[in-house]
Amino acid sequence: MSSPRRRVSSPRRRALLAACATVAAAGSAGCIERIRGVVDPSRNRTHRPSADLRLEVDAGGEHESVFVRNAGEDVVQLRSYTLEYEGLGTYQLDTIPLEPGGFVEVRTTGDIDGVKGGSPREFLRGANFAEPLCPGRTVTLRGPQGTVVAQATCAGSPGGRLDPR
Repeated sequence: MSSPRRRVSSPRRRALLAACATVAAAGSAGCIERIRGVVDPSRNRTHRPSADLRLEVDAGGEHESVFVRNAGEDVVQLRSYTLEYEGLGTYQLDTIPLEPGGFVEVRTTGDIDGVKGGSPREFLRGANFAEPLCPGRTVTLRGPQGTVVAQATCAGSPGGRLDPR
């Protein structure tokens, strides 16, 4: 019977493998940056002045929802945007490319994650707070650097609409 062969690694072979690994890592980094550019073209994580995001709350019906609407002409990447619910907490919006005319509906007391569909797309999320925003509390939309983008105070009792400021 023959003994199993031992693989001997020469210094030249190790150097070649190390060089190939370095080139592969450097090459893939460029690919990853190009992919990231599709998801978040600004990469500077600031709220563009040309972006026109608006808040609206619908407290009527079965669910209280905060709507973030894109009333502008450009796609807005919502990564790093937050909704601050006065007295309740903060909800972090995920990576959503919000098209012109599109919106994200965030239910105050639900835990939901989905896309309603349509064109432009409509997204549905849940902030999962224990109590509703209305009456009398404020919701604030903040950009990636903490800039106040939009704010509204819920006037009256549940079942009404939010007064945008």
